Amino acid sequence: MLRRTVGIDLAISAVQVAQIFDDGRPVGKAIRFRLTAADLRAFVARVVDGVPSGTPIEAVMEPTGMAWFPIATWLQRAGVKVIRVKGQRVKALRKYLSEHTKSDAADTHVLDTADVGAVERVLRSAARPQDPARCARAIRRRARRG
Repeated sequence: MLRRTVGIDLAISAVQVAQIFDDGRPVGKAIRFRLTAADLRAFVARVVDGVPSGTPIEAVMEPTGMAWFPIATWLQRAGVKVIRVKGQRVKALRKYLSEHTKSDAADTHVLDTADVGAVERVLRSAARPQDPARCARAIRRRARRG
């Protein structure tokens, strides 16, 4: 069964960036949009486009300021499950996965591929300074499983 997720990197006053993933593989190029009705309508249409009826769609984002709220509202109206992940956790996971590189595309991929429960467990173990190698191994193992 198809699994569609959308990783969304939010910005308070700039362009939002999102990437759609079907079964963990990127679909097309990153989507850039603003918080206007026209852009949000087009974004939601792209998120649900080509997905069979009944297929669960999840959108994962950092709750940056209140920028998440209009996006979450539009997505929920379309039947998309919205998951908010703490920015500190995304930053910690991105640090392991992209070796300190900051980019919106990297954020969308991290947000999409994150199994929220697994990320929570891995990052809790990362909080213990004696276990950084164990945490890195766990993240790489989880990434290989897809």
